[in-house]
Amino acid sequence: MRYFLLLSSFCIVYIQAFSQVTKQCTVNVPFGSSNNFRMKGCLMNGVCWKYGSKVNSNRPCSYYMCERRGRRSFVRYIATGCFMNGICYTAGRTIDDKNDCVKHTCTNLGDRRYEWETTHAGCKYKHGCYPVGSKRLTKKTCLVLRCKINKSVAFPSWDIEEYGCLEEGVCRRIGWKEVREKECIEAACVKNALGYTEFQKNVIGCKSNTGCQRIGTIWREDECWRFRCDGLINGSQTITLLDGCVYNNKCYPFGVTHLYGCFYLRCKKIGDSSTHHVVKQC
Repeated sequence: MRYFLLLSSFCIVYIQAFSQVTKQCTVNVPFGSSNNFRMKGCLMNGVCWKYGSKVNSNRPCSYYMCERRGRRSFVRYIATGCFMNGICYTAGRTIDDKNDCVKHTCTNLGDRRYEWETTHAGCKYKHGCYPVGSKRLTKKTCLVLRCKINKSVAFPSWDIEEYGCLEEGVCRRIGWKEVREKECIEAACVKNALGYTEFQKNVIGCKSNTGCQRIGTIWREDECWRFRCDGLINGSQTITLLDGCVYNNKCYPFGVTHLYGCFYLRCKKIGDSSTHHVVKQC
């Protein structure tokens, strides 16, 4: 391995984190209250360390180990993990970065080397990170987006899955339906035969004084008048059905004779209307 040594007054100063074979040094080890004995070791930064000593390196997540190799000393550089934001992480540890929508994994590359492996965790939108497979709706453009793996670039990206229907600033999803009684319609967001999204307003009946009358319904609003709601291709129409003749705010059924002054009047139907016919005079 490459290494750099700075020799100053026969002291070895390690400025890079690599292992190095060195000459042996001698260290005095206290023995008892007043005695000491001499031991061989490794010279690092002007200090002689006995064999088996662990010394902090000038790089995080690592240390030096003093070892003996025959008649020489060996300073082994040992990495212990990956460093980030003041913390040392062991191999296999994962950090989720929500801001950039990535995942950092501490990976052991072998030969005492560790490295952060960065993978995309999902799709980023504004300040959020969405996992692969998730959907989101954009209200302004009325689009349904899905987070998918983009094969051409090999990382997740937003893909347009379907369009919605925009109605007065409100986005409706495909399949949405709503019955609106006041308008007598059913509003719906559908996909037409050409595959395009379409907002539809389908007439479901006829408006009346009592509300929305469904197509095919017959209803009465007074004694002499009935109404029928008929469906058309593009809407509906209200058909009036007469049950008699109205005279002085009173309904007389067809065929009924009533006295008015010196006249006997009979209610008669003529086409779609009605009239009174004089049948006898006083």
